[in-house]
Amino acid sequence: MGQSTPLQSHPSELTPHLSQSPSEGFPGYLSKKQLATHLHKAERTLDRWHVLRIGPPRITVGRMILYRIEAIESWLRSREDRPCRTARGRR
Repeated sequence: MGQSTPLQSHPSELTPHLSQSPSEGFPGYLSKKQLATHLHKAERTLDRWHVLRIGPPRITVGRMILYRIEAIESWLRSREDRPCRTARGRR
């Protein structure tokens, strides 16, 4: 049986099942490493997005960085592209 990708799953299933994860004690949140894995991006990319203010909102507690799952989903929805109209009659 294939495992569905977390970003295609139900919101409550977005949290990965990783043992000893930093966000284990924080249900509804992902660590930077977990989010980077889900998005197939480097953790450094998430840092860069934060500096450029184009990434998902995050919470910093000491050195621990957490991302709220609902905020990630909202950020992803805000980045959806609308289909382009094609010009009819043009070749």
